[in-house]
Amino acid sequence: MFKNPKNKNFLRKLESVGFSGKIKINHSKSHSFSGLQITDFFAWACFKKIEFGNNDFIDLIRNKTELIQLW
Repeated sequence: MFKNPKNKNFLRKLESVGFSGKIKINHSKSHSFSGLQITDFFAWACFKKIEFGNNDFIDLIRNKTELIQLW
C-alpha cells in the first residue's frame, strides 16, 4: 500500500500498539507551510530531549508558552 518504507514502518508500529484506523500520509516540504514548520520544530525538539537529554529547545517552547500565557 505504501511505497515509502518509512510510511510502512510507521504503519506497522501503529498496528503493533493496537491502532486499526485509516491513515493517509502526505509528504510536503516544511518550508511550504507554516503549520508544518512549527510541527517539525516541535518534533525535532522532542527528539533532541528524548534521544540526547538536550532540553534546550523544549525549554524554548516551554518558556515561550509561559510568556504568552502571562501576556
